[in-house]
Amino acid sequence: MRKLLQRVGVSVALAVTVSDVFVSVMPVQGTSMQPTLNPDAHKPVPTPRDWVLVNKTVQRFSSVQRGDVVVMKSPTDPKGRMVKRVLGKEFDVVRPRAVGAHLVTLRAGHMWVEGDNADRTIDSNSFGPVSESMVQGRVECVVWPPSRWGRVRSQQLDSQRLVYANNRKKTKKSDRNN
Repeated sequence: MRKLLQRVGVSVALAVTVSDVFVSVMPVQGTSMQPTLNPDAHKPVPTPRDWVLVNKTVQRFSSVQRGDVVVMKSPTDPKGRMVKRVLGKEFDVVRPRAVGAHLVTLRAGHMWVEGDNADRTIDSNSFGPVSESMVQGRVECVVWPPSRWGRVRSQQLDSQRLVYANNRKKTKKSDRNN
């Protein structure tokens, strides 16, 4: 019995570590990312919502790119999280969706995120740029329902919205101070 409890304990610890550090599966709620995610959410007969595989290593080992779909902490709800597409990264110049809005130059360590469904999203057009530290992972693929299984690809961005893309490599703070 003791060996069984040890094995269960090790298995649980390993599963929690993998889910916290490497990958996890989560449901996507709402229609803000249609048609990329939850494309059938508007139908009268409820269909299963999309469940996605989230790569959590991007927050530690590599960077998120423009066009990627990310899971992030919600800037409007401390307990919530949201799924959005990255439109701009630090030092980029972005044109918000609102007609006549001023261009936004993103500060160091910030990004501009938007939902794919412009009519049904609360995103940087509502709350402004967000810190890169809010990103919890990149959405890699849809794993449920089985009929929707597949990669969630990065998209080419609208050049009218991303006015200037800074393509400099990000440097460490210690490199900038020398």
